[in-house]
Amino acid sequence: MGQRFANAPRWIWSYLAAAVVYLAIVVIAAGAGGFQTFSIALQFATFFVIAGLGQMLVITAGPGNIDLSIPGVMTLAGYLATGAMHGSDAGLLSGLALGLLIGLVQGFSIWR
Repeated sequence: MGQRFANAPRWIWSYLAAAVVYLAIVVIAAGAGGFQTFSIALQFATFFVIAGLGQMLVITAGPGNIDLSIPGVMTLAGYLATGAMHGSDAGLLSGLALGLLIGLVQGFSIWR
């Protein structure tokens, strides 16, 4: 029986563990607004995916690179976007522009 599982791809265990955690959360939170818990988790997942993709690009760009400024840049862009938002899309555009500008400056400084 052990040899049957020895030939399984290594990544399958991560997916199985994630599925077990997901099922445990659904079972535990089913009585206390399980759908709300799932909805909130999906909302946070978008930020984690964006940060993860950005970090993936940094790590794969060179030998041992890691970017510790992602939370700070996201927070600064969020503050700017919230402060500049007065019933228009100017806040969103200013936050995106600031994030892009800081990313370009950091990328150029690492490249140099």
